[in-house]
Amino acid sequence: MKKISFMVLAIALFVTTHVLVVYASEGAGHEGGIDNKFIFSAINFILLVVGMFFLLKRPTREFFANRHHTIRLSSDSAKKMRDEAYSQYKEVEARLKGVDTESQKLVNTVKEQAEKEKQHIIAQAEDMAQKIRDDTHRIADQELLKAKKALKIEAVQLAANLAAQKIEKQISADDHLRLGNEFVTQVKKAGVL
Repeated sequence: MKKISFMVLAIALFVTTHVLVVYASEGAGHEGGIDNKFIFSAINFILLVVGMFFLLKRPTREFFANRHHTIRLSSDSAKKMRDEAYSQYKEVEARLKGVDTESQKLVNTVKEQAEKEKQHIIAQAEDMAQKIRDDTHRIADQELLKAKKALKIEAVQLAANLAAQKIEKQISADDHLRLGNEFVTQVKKAGVL
């Protein structure tokens, strides 16, 4: 910091001396040399610069030190935020890569579940179809038995009717009377009358 202060002072003196030399070489607007008013103004300016340098040396140093500290803190904070953002970026990138894999796994799982459900539904449908076939066979067998029974009853009735018609044609009035008497006799023996 002392080097910078010394350099500022040296530059100020150089510029002032240079201005004086240039002014003096031109004659300062007079034919005969340097004007006293100009010399006093230059001395005043040099004293002002030197005075300001010593008066503002500490506040300027503190300002730049504080500014340096603030910039360093801002830089550290920005670096920390950049590192955090980069780590979050990497996390998101890793998750996005994982999303592709995870979504593929999810699709495969859903396909497997759908296939299992399909097989389950097919199995249930086959069971129901088998039950319907079994019920149909059982009902058909029952209906067949009913039809056979009805046919037997009808055949028996038909045979009885045919036999009755035949007997009526063959039995005479005497046979009829004899059968009636036999029936009454048997009923009397049985003690019903």
